[in-house]
Amino acid sequence: MEWLCCRRIKITVYRLQVTAKNILKHSDILTLPS
Repeated sequence: MEWLCCRRIKITVYRLQVTAKNILKHSDILTLPS
């Protein structure tokens, strides 16, 4: 059952990363130096 919890966390992290990328992509204010 542990892999279910681990998988759920990984999915949550993945969604947060995608959301962050989309925000950065559509926002000129949050442009970060590379």
